[in-house]
Amino acid sequence: MIPPHQGSSRPSTLHRVLPRHRRMSFPRACVPLAFIGLLVLAGCGAPDDGDGGGGSEERPETPGASAPWNPDEPSDDGLSWIAGQRDLPTPGPADPESQDPGEAVSLIVGDGETGTSYEATGAGISFEATDLADERLSAENSDLVRILGGLDRPTLRFGGNTVDRRFFFTDRDEKVPQDWPLRPGERITTVAPEDLERLAGLAEATDAQVIISVNLAAEDPDRAATMARYADEYLGDRLAGIMVGNEPNGYYLGESNPLTIKGPDWDTQDYQADLAEYVAAIRAEVPEVTIAGPGAFAPAWWRAVTESEITGTALAVHQYPLSECSDPAEPGYLPEQTPTIANLAAPETRGRVDHLVGTAIDTVAGTDTPVWITETSVSSCQGSNELTETLAAGVFSADYLLRTQHLGVERVDFHSSLLPCFGGPPMSLLCSSGSLQDPGEAFVPRTNGLALSLAGSLPSGQFLDTTLRSEDGSVTGGAEGENVTAWAIRHDDGTLSIVVIDFRTPEDADPLDLSIELPGPISSASTSMLSGDDWSGNYPETTLFDGAPESRNRITHDSDGVALDNRSATAAVGEGLPSVDGYGLPLLPPELQPQVTGVQPGDTTVSLRTAPGAVTVVSTSPQQ
Repeated sequence: MIPPHQGSSRPSTLHRVLPRHRRMSFPRACVPLAFIGLLVLAGCGAPDDGDGGGGSEERPETPGASAPWNPDEPSDDGLSWIAGQRDLPTPGPADPESQDPGEAVSLIVGDGETGTSYEATGAGISFEATDLADERLSAENSDLVRILGGLDRPTLRFGGNTVDRRFFFTDRDEKVPQDWPLRPGERITTVAPEDLERLAGLAEATDAQVIISVNLAAEDPDRAATMARYADEYLGDRLAGIMVGNEPNGYYLGESNPLTIKGPDWDTQDYQADLAEYVAAIRAEVPEVTIAGPGAFAPAWWRAVTESEITGTALAVHQYPLSECSDPAEPGYLPEQTPTIANLAAPETRGRVDHLVGTAIDTVAGTDTPVWITETSVSSCQGSNELTETLAAGVFSADYLLRTQHLGVERVDFHSSLLPCFGGPPMSLLCSSGSLQDPGEAFVPRTNGLALSLAGSLPSGQFLDTTLRSEDGSVTGGAEGENVTAWAIRHDDGTLSIVVIDFRTPEDADPLDLSIELPGPISSASTSMLSGDDWSGNYPETTLFDGAPESRNRITHDSDGVALDNRSATAAVGEGLPSVDGYGLPLLPPELQPQVTGVQPGDTTVSLRTAPGAVTVVSTSPQQ
């Protein structure tokens, strides 16, 4: 479910040429010097190999100012060049002579595995099914390829409210239905096989898995089976599953509700019968395909899938933790679930996530049915819910991704849109240039998109036991921390990813003096951090377009249809605004990230000072 954005979107600025200033002051490893538009780095980047500072080291050719960055041709040179242009922080422990107070927290990473795994394919994005008809959804759109590819093997899901209300698939020249209940201004979107073929190209370019939804409310299983056949033909092994309908528990919401598409007698038994008919038709065309359903938050509807005789299913769950959208005067109003920053950072909200997701995991216990969260975001309240695009939402989203996979969820898709930054839903991880009437070709990430890129680009691995010990001596599990949560993942090559998420208010909390006790000796540690000075701040995405909006004209444009180029990749984000190490995309891999100072080969402890209200990822390599 994704409501259009009806309110204003906060304009913000990106300082393209001014140096970055941070609320936290870190020493710099090196200072870039500009000579005739080319940055020359003195003693920065690779370790000294004894040749007098590496003066003979070959540097990648400097790309043009607006040339799209390409990290693959030649291998790694694109990202290496970008890393060399950035003024990155030098993380490490607090300066002993510093007078700035810090809050000390110890994280103990155990050697034991929790029994659950982090999957690289687990981080994904959900779109409306009607977005399949958007020709921008293509491998030819370099911005989309960079945003989606930055997640490292993402899952792309297509569904949402539109799939059952105004989504029509056909492989023939036929008119759209004339009897579907549409709201004023709505129209039916036709999707054809060539749209799936175009999607397959994008999936190939981004190494993505895809979940395709079919229209259940139309009661046309043969049409759904035809769509599944084309999806299988074009996507092949990249087809993760077919989802039958979307949120069937919302097909009847009362006679006056515009989303109602079934009668008052519609119930789980009707859904289960229709689902069986659809599955029979789909499996006649694609016998081995995974069937996902119901895509709901209600356990009774989950059981309609898990207690059916259908095999080869995935339990599809939806959750929007802060979606109390009604009038406070109404009976049953839940103030703790209203979309506010205080609720977003509260440990009770994370507890409700644990409860709902834990119930879903328990529902499939003893079976081989995976749990997929095919739709989530902070909130689904309609209107101008700016909370969903803030730093607070980004930090929460990173925790949600790790928390749910730690509980045993296999895939998590954050609901998004291809609509423009001005007019589109703030919850979307990305947005485009242009207007609702004339969308542009260029795409940029929002704050929660940066957060998902940081937490969702980790390699697959096994979760390890973690324990947090605070200054007052209290001890909790890493997932249960009141103000700080922590996760540790061991990868097949012996490297570790440690993610520390700080829910303390960045406006007034002290820095976090973090000590990480590791299960074995390491050779090095690098780190990257999403942070900002204000919970309500957002990454200044619209300024990445070369035609940023004027004060009275909120329409953006980009002359070449590419926002994520070398200029935006090397431009520092303005003071105090949410960013990853002071920049946006692309995020740097561990070998190019800032190295944690003070770490020596053989160490079993990493110490560093981090910002409050932040997501910090520490990557360690084992001692050889």
